[in-house]
Amino acid sequence: RIQKFFQSHMKKILAILLIATTNCASAQNLEKIRDVYFTEDINLSKYESLNTIINLAELKNNTINAYLGANYLLYCNISKDVFEKFSYFEKGKEIIEQAIKLEPDNIEIKFLRYINQINTPWFLNYKQNIKDDYQFITSNLHKVKNQKLKNKILQTIINYN
Repeated sequence: RIQKFFQSHMKKILAILLIATTNCASAQNLEKIRDVYFTEDINLSKYESLNTIINLAELKNNTINAYLGANYLLYCNISKDVFEKFSYFEKGKEIIEQAIKLEPDNIEIKFLRYINQINTPWFLNYKQNIKDDYQFITSNLHKVKNQKLKNKILQTIINYN
């Protein structure tokens, strides 16, 4: 009986194990990415470390891609070349906006857009979602399960409002 059960349900069991493994690996990658991204330093070493972690992540998801976009925006603060800054800005902004289109209810991605928009110079015209993102984030903060991320969001909201 047990053998027949496993034979008839093997595909389902394997799918469940694969999903569980994928979610665990993505969560570990995301934790490393958050740790580096939210350090206070803004320098080339931070950009390169984050870039390496993102590129080495075996299993990328939409949130990890949003951090890639945020990392491009981070690089704008480091680069000395104006044209390079603008190129990285456009690329980073596009990646974050695409991530939001794919997951409009993802609090972490909207938080990434929020913190980048509040820190973007006005002349780049990337501030249009600040109020809506703030409202969305504060209304849904109770849904954030990762305590470190929740604390970072709270700290940021308190500091910028």
